[in-house]
Amino acid sequence: MNGTPSSSQSTNQYWTCQSSKKDLNGPNTPLVLKLASCLPRRLAIRVEQRIQQAQENQREWVTGVLLCAFAAAIVLFLNVVLTIIAASIAYSKAGDQEFTSATLYRGKCSTSKNWVRGLLFLINVLSTIMLAASNYCMQCLSAPSRKIVDNAHTQQKWLDIGVPSMKNLCFVGWRRYILWILLLISSLPIHLICNSAVFSALGTNEYNVLLELADFDIKNPPDHDSAFASCFEKNVAMNMSDFYTQVAHFEELDKQKCIDTYAVDFVAGRGTLILITNDLTADNESLRLVATGNSRESYTSVPFMWMCDHSN
Repeated sequence: MNGTPSSSQSTNQYWTCQSSKKDLNGPNTPLVLKLASCLPRRLAIRVEQRIQQAQENQREWVTGVLLCAFAAAIVLFLNVVLTIIAASIAYSKAGDQEFTSATLYRGKCSTSKNWVRGLLFLINVLSTIMLAASNYCMQCLSAPSRKIVDNAHTQQKWLDIGVPSMKNLCFVGWRRYILWILLLISSLPIHLICNSAVFSALGTNEYNVLLELADFDIKNPPDHDSAFASCFEKNVAMNMSDFYTQVAHFEELDKQKCIDTYAVDFVAGRGTLILITNDLTADNESLRLVATGNSRESYTSVPFMWMCDHSN
């Protein structure tokens, strides 16, 4: 007689315990609980208890704040991963890299602009998610409860309901006030900082201008002595064998196109220029270095001054 009720009681307790477990993958399970299931066990239990406590106290906004916290954590993770990848790509390349900035790509302007547009779009999407989450939490912090509203009414004062309000901060308590200020300070520069994270810059080239006669056979150049070769390499920044090899790949420009291309303040994507003329008093056995464009010395003046007529 005494054993049977005890067995029945333990059986009932067993089935009660089993039925209290929630199916976190069910269709009616809140999204925040599904996200909490990905966390460590202890943290997931604390989140679930917090949500249940908020629902019992009719504080549904806590669920939204937790979702915003999950979104902010995901954005932070993506930012850290993307920053590590970008730094690895930039600092793995040869060249002078600074701590404050590094070059991810050096090449065609069109490719650079497309990369910047794509990266800025991704960065702005992530920063907008952060800003939206921060804005939601700020509204929740400034929203008064029924108790706060009743206390304000007893003092013959009114509060804003359903809209962002700085006036409510005087009634919601100093903890909410400090959190609201911290969110405000961290939210204002989000887009300013993110939009300056990636940018493109126009790189200009210092180029040399060489002069040659029209009948100069550049495919069969003469043999120059070591002094001429050393002078050529020092001024043109290229040894003669490489120069004559690359000359075959030079682009031929007519007079007008040459002027339109080089008569600009910043020359990008261009290098050494060879002018061909029929009027040259010197011999035709070698090239002549006549000018340098975009040089540091001409930074404050016209960088294509070598085109101008100096006779006047």
